[in-house]
Amino acid sequence: MIQFEKSCSEIRGLISQSCITGKLIETGIIWKKICSSLDVIEDSQLAIQFYLQLPEFSAHNGGYIFIYGVLQAAFIQQDAVDNLYLALFKHKIDIKNKYPNLQRIRDLRNSAIGHPTSRGKDDSFHGISRVTISKKGFTLASFYPKKPDTSFTDILIPENLDKQKKDIMKILRLIVKKIKMNISEQREKFKNDLLQNLIPKSFEYHLTKLYDALYHEPTIYKVNLDIIRKTYEDLKKGILDRYESLIALPNIKDSFKMLEYLLQQLYSKFENNSFINDPLDTRIYIDSLKKEFKELKKTIIEIDREFQS
Repeated sequence: MIQFEKSCSEIRGLISQSCITGKLIETGIIWKKICSSLDVIEDSQLAIQFYLQLPEFSAHNGGYIFIYGVLQAAFIQQDAVDNLYLALFKHKIDIKNKYPNLQRIRDLRNSAIGHPTSRGKDDSFHGISRVTISKKGFTLASFYPKKPDTSFTDILIPENLDKQKKDIMKILRLIVKKIKMNISEQREKFKNDLLQNLIPKSFEYHLTKLYDALYHEPTIYKVNLDIIRKTYEDLKKGILDRYESLIALPNIKDSFKMLEYLLQQLYSKFENNSFINDPLDTRIYIDSLKKEFKELKKTIIEIDREFQS
């Protein structure tokens, strides 16, 4: 159980890194699928561990419910890992060809407890031999309409569970490896493309000229405000290029909303000459714009560091 928890915890930590989180939670569906799958992988392992710790039993003191339960838990765990892989990488695991032990367990579950009274289109019928039920397993009787004989297969549950555990751990380690690779590729892509370089060296000058426009030269507001707005748009695009969404960056999302509002207000005040009647009010907007960009720059420096790490 500790191995499962460690791997799932590592995956949770990796997907919480903001450079990939935005891609996963933009619609909400993928993120919820990932969270559900990780929980179920661990939960189903708890059920499996409980089975392995049970005392000996027979069909008459819980055997059927224990066997039904553990085979279903194994099946659910496989589905959870498969859906986790699908949510992260947009395609399912090739269980049949790459993990034949898992496929055999799936087939066993379907025959023994999933659809025992009709597999396929009445291709086969199955039942667990009551007198053979024990903690170590059971004998599965299988009837095939097109074959004259009934087949009997001895099923060893602990051995199958051990095989599943090994394969599930292989898949979880593969998932960790692929996520790390995706993060590395994303960072490498923007490693030398600093967001800080999108801010003109003359940026502070253009902010200062808004004060001049307010008190001395009203006509110069547009050229300076246009440069400030372009810087804002370039930074927003640069961040979206890295994260695809601002949903994982709530502070930046709020900052962009504030900047958009402040820019709209300043354009309106200068274009309508409303600043003339209340220059102090307009100065407060300029002060706020300056402060917001200062805070945004701090965050941008942190983002550049993240992509250079």
